Amino acid sequence: MWDLIHLALTLKANTPRGKKDRKWIWAESPVLIRQRLETFLKYYPEVQEKYTEQDVIDAYDRYLKDTTNPDGSISSFRRLLKYFIFKKEDELTSDLINYLDLKDELDENTVTSSGNASWNDLLI
Repeated sequence: MWDLIHLALTLKANTPRGKKDRKWIWAESPVLIRQRLETFLKYYPEVQEKYTEQDVIDAYDRYLKDTTNPDGSISSFRRLLKYFIFKKEDELTSDLINYLDLKDELDENTVTSSGNASWNDLLI
């Protein structure tokens, strides 16, 4: 069972400070992040059995790396933390579940000349 308070605090700490487009903060309070994670687990209950808290933290760190431009600036495609966890409009989307599920594929099947592959190589 995940410790959602610890996970929310860690995700918040790993999130860059500031606002996207000078309007929206990148990460809400840890309380709201924990609530978002609780809702995420209602949509994807099997995730807790398959992945650890550290897997979630690693997935988010990979996402942050993948959405940082070579010059260190943040890509305009980066989602707010709450939308990385999941976004529900007409349908449910979750970059978190994608990054968790693609970890195994990348680890087993993706090799580049440098030995490192971007997660976007699989997402694109």
